[in-house]
Amino acid sequence: MSLFLLRGVTMDELKILNNGTTVIFEEVPKSETVSIGVYVKTGTATEGEYPEGIAHFVEHMLFKGSSKYTRQQLSTEFDKIGGYNNAYTTKMYTCYFCKTLKRFERKATDLLLDMVKNPLFLEEEIAREKKVILEEIKMIEDTPEEWLMDKLENEIYKDQPLGRMILGSPESLNKINKETLTAFHKSHYQSNRLVVSVAGSFSEALKEEIMSQLNDNQNEAINEIDQKMTFTETKQTYYKNELEQTHFMRSYAAPSYNDTYYYATNILNTILGETMSSKLFQVLREEHALCYNVYSDFQSFQENGLLTIYVATDKENVEPSSKLITEVLKSLLENGISQEELDDAKSHIITSFLMASESNQNKMTRNARSMMFHDELITNEKFESKVNNVQLEDIKKATQFLLQAPYSEFILTEK
Repeated sequence: MSLFLLRGVTMDELKILNNGTTVIFEEVPKSETVSIGVYVKTGTATEGEYPEGIAHFVEHMLFKGSSKYTRQQLSTEFDKIGGYNNAYTTKMYTCYFCKTLKRFERKATDLLLDMVKNPLFLEEEIAREKKVILEEIKMIEDTPEEWLMDKLENEIYKDQPLGRMILGSPESLNKINKETLTAFHKSHYQSNRLVVSVAGSFSEALKEEIMSQLNDNQNEAINEIDQKMTFTETKQTYYKNELEQTHFMRSYAAPSYNDTYYYATNILNTILGETMSSKLFQVLREEHALCYNVYSDFQSFQENGLLTIYVATDKENVEPSSKLITEVLKSLLENGISQEELDDAKSHIITSFLMASESNQNKMTRNARSMMFHDELITNEKFESKVNNVQLEDIKKATQFLLQAPYSEFILTEK
């Protein structure tokens, strides 16, 4: 089995197989647990011509039977080892993971790898799972905040890969069958799309076993979807019955995760609306009492990103809230922030990151996402250095970038 070293990372941390599979190990010697994640570099935005929501449908189906295990056996065996296992689909990738005791490391690995690489896609399970996902769609429709966020991305990136709904729609689900699922899995779950991340306490034997199971000849060329998306400026109002509050979102075009101002925008987002001392919280809630819930969120993709501000309030408070949001942003650009405010925001981000890094599951996730997004491992030290290198002028430029960028507004209110 041939492996090679990448960018000075030790062999104990990062291995890349000849078929393109990336395997990352981070040992935590005194830990009693191990977290194992299989990340597939395919999500809703990479579905191409397949029915909308098929990436998420495949995620569900991988728990419904594999070459070694039936649906019931997968559930029983995961429960038997007391493992916490789950999966989720994003726009850019899909993740399958398990956390368990070190003594069950090999069983957990075998379960995960077999379900990911060798699913059965049984007809009766497909029919059943369609009903389950339809109920999941209804659940989102009953959650105003999540529903509005889905609509926001759908409209901002209308008719583009990032605009596709993760769950799909009842209409797109009807187009999914055994043939489409099998074809999608074959083309999008190739070995060179896999990143396997392990963190915690594990044996040398586990490392060899994982690489042995992953070392196959599935190394076909990947037809990447163009991720350069056009941001659509729009204002939309939607109506639903029996809402106690009106939900308001404003979303700005923002930097990608490899952009020069990625870290500055992260800090700007913290200053804007991530904490109780943030500008939006203090102005909209504490000073003007316009709402209970207000926050900002920054998410990045390969070529672009979104910074979204959310407010839940009474209908008559939407317009004054929107005006205050604009005033807060303009004030940030015109008056800037103090060095103390910048240092406090850095402290909050670094502390949150380092505290999360104490969890094996978060280590596993961080390492996988680092390789998928940045093609390198972002260590605690590197992250802290990147954040600390941001200066006041960078925050000003990030704010200027945001205010010059297009934005869209969305309202969900009662009829």
